[in-house]
Amino acid sequence: MRCILGYAMLGLASLGLLLGVAGDVADAVRGEPLPVEVRLQRVLDRATSGRSAFPGAALHVESPQTGVWQGASGLSSVAPDEQMSISDQFAIGSITKTYVAVVVLQLMEEGLVDLDAPITSYLPEDMSTRFADAEAISVRMLLNHTSGIPEWLTDDVMGRLANDVTYVWSVDELLGIASNQEPYFEPGGGFFYSNTDYTLLGVIIEQVTGQSWESQIQRRILKPLGLDETVVRVPGDASPVPGMARGYSGMGRDLIDLSSADPSMAGAAGGNAMVATVSDLGLFLGSVLDGSLFSGPETLAEMLDWVDAPDEQGIPYWYGLGIERYQIDGVDLIGHGGGAVGYSTVMYKAPDLETTIVASTNLYGLGAAYMDLMLPALKELHR
Repeated sequence: MRCILGYAMLGLASLGLLLGVAGDVADAVRGEPLPVEVRLQRVLDRATSGRSAFPGAALHVESPQTGVWQGASGLSSVAPDEQMSISDQFAIGSITKTYVAVVVLQLMEEGLVDLDAPITSYLPEDMSTRFADAEAISVRMLLNHTSGIPEWLTDDVMGRLANDVTYVWSVDELLGIASNQEPYFEPGGGFFYSNTDYTLLGVIIEQVTGQSWESQIQRRILKPLGLDETVVRVPGDASPVPGMARGYSGMGRDLIDLSSADPSMAGAAGGNAMVATVSDLGLFLGSVLDGSLFSGPETLAEMLDWVDAPDEQGIPYWYGLGIERYQIDGVDLIGHGGGAVGYSTVMYKAPDLETTIVASTNLYGLGAAYMDLMLPALKELHR
C-alpha cells in the first residue's frame, strides 16, 4: 500500500505543475477562467474517461472557494448501466482505521484503556502469547504502527482473495498468519504499516467493552454525528447495501465485479467492512480534526502526535494514531486513504488551505485515486 501511494504522490508532485500550467493556458485562450465548480467536475469526468478509466467516481470538496461542493461522474454499475450519484456508497478500506482509533482514544478518555500499557493487559493470553515480546508492545504502538508485528496480508492471502472474495475470514486465522512470521523489528524500533495492528485493536475494543468493534463505532461515532449513510458490516454478511455502488477490478471492458467480497477479509483493519458516502466521510474527518469527538483537546493532540514513517519514494510522510500526514509541495494533507476489494477512497484535509477533499471510486486502484482525483482537484482549487 505505502509503495503504491509513494509512486502516486511522486508522480503528482511534478505532474501538478503541468496540470496548473495547462489549465492556465486553456483559460487564457477562452479569455477568462472557468468557474472552479466546472473545473472540479472536469476532474471527475477526466478520471472516468481517461487513463484511469474508473467506472465511476464521486468527489466531496469543502473550501473557501466553493463552500461545500459535491459531484459525481461515470457509472455506479456497468451491467446494467446505472449513473453514479453523490449519494452512492463505497467500501472505504483502511479509512476504517481512523474510526477504530477514535474509539480507542475515547476508551482512553474513559479510563478503560491506557495507551502505554502492554497489549497483554487487554488481549486474551492465548492470543497475546502468539507474538514475540508482546509484553513490550503497547496499545500506542498498534495505533501508530511501531509494534513490529508482521502483516497478515501476505502474497498467499492476496492470491486466496483473488480466487474467492466471498471467503469468510476469522480473526484467529488472520492473526495466525501474522504470528507465523518473524517480527519486523523490536517493539518501538521502527515503523511498518501493518494491518495486523488494527485487527488486534478490534479485539482490544471487544475485550474492554464486551461488545463488537463494529457496534462501538456505530454507537460512539455514527449515531452521534448522524452519519446515516455509513454502514458497518458484519463478517459473513456480504449482501449489497442499498445505495452501494458496484465494485470492480480490471480496466475498460475487462472489469470484474467484486461486489460480493465478504466484510471479514480485514477485520478492524478495514477492507470491505465499512461503506460510506463521500459526504459522510467529509463530516467524519471534520469532526475528528476539530476535536468534537473527544472530551478534551489533549486527546486530539495525542492522535496527531506524528512518528516519522519514511516513504521509499521520498515523499514526506508521518503517521499518528490512526491518521496519516503527507506533505506535497509544502502543503500538509491530513487524513487517510483506503483501498478495498473493488473500491478506493482518499479522505484528507489541507489545514493551511482550509480545504477538505474526499474522493471515492468503484475500482480497486488507490494510487490512481490520489493521482487522478484528489490532487488534481486540489490543484484546481488553488491554482
